[in-house]
Amino acid sequence: MTKNGKWEDRLTDKPSEEWMQKMHGIAQDTSRKTGKPIVALGLPTFDECKSDWAVNLAMMVCASGPYFTFAFCHSKATFVAHARNLIVEAAIDVGAEYIMWTDSDMTFPKETLLRLRSWNKDIVCASYPKKKPPYKIVGKLKPRPGDKVGEFKEVLTNGLYEMDEVGFGVMLTKTEIFKKMPKPWFHYEYKKGSNNLTGEDVLWCPRVQKLGYKIWIDAALSMYVGHIGNFIFRPEGAYELFDIETGQRKEDKDIVRQQVETAAANG
Repeated sequence: MTKNGKWEDRLTDKPSEEWMQKMHGIAQDTSRKTGKPIVALGLPTFDECKSDWAVNLAMMVCASGPYFTFAFCHSKATFVAHARNLIVEAAIDVGAEYIMWTDSDMTFPKETLLRLRSWNKDIVCASYPKKKPPYKIVGKLKPRPGDKVGEFKEVLTNGLYEMDEVGFGVMLTKTEIFKKMPKPWFHYEYKKGSNNLTGEDVLWCPRVQKLGYKIWIDAALSMYVGHIGNFIFRPEGAYELFDIETGQRKEDKDIVRQQVETAAANG
């Protein structure tokens, strides 16, 4: 369409308020007619989205379609805390009962939403490994009487575990929670006397717990959730290009010989 065409708003980075209201109206009307609750798909992004995430999201929507009406709440922002705040505003505006949060670098099964909803909790999520060594699991278990659990450990059994801290990579929340919280719902904060920045998801956890909400993790689902990252591939058996002790550049024949010897030693 031309610049003045009626489809102009659909081609811009950010849909207009009029366009968003129209889409929200369609979701509300569909929910009324079908009796299916509205789930806002909370999709915070920056410039790029991982293709595996997009495929998993589409599969989850297809699998859950018979049970829910969906409202896509996508926010593209430099700061993820700001994106999450805009998503919550959109979810409240559309009248969503739930917000299904998925970060654009996550993978998850198509049954994720159905499984999380089946627990009938205000806040329930899956956890996942961090993207840097030693690849610890995101989150912290809530200490329990008689159980000296300080950090999240892999649990291979079904069930829910109460958490102190979690990430928002794959999480289902009831929208009403945010109506009881003061704005901003999400923000960053530096630890006093340091340059260590605490993320918006970690800061959100104690705030909702003070309101009386509990945060739960689906341990079994977490075993099927992935965190997409980047990895540099190099030939097996690293070798030096420069001999630091002698201050001499290694000859090509020596480098090749070292590669061959390493490969032979590894079988």
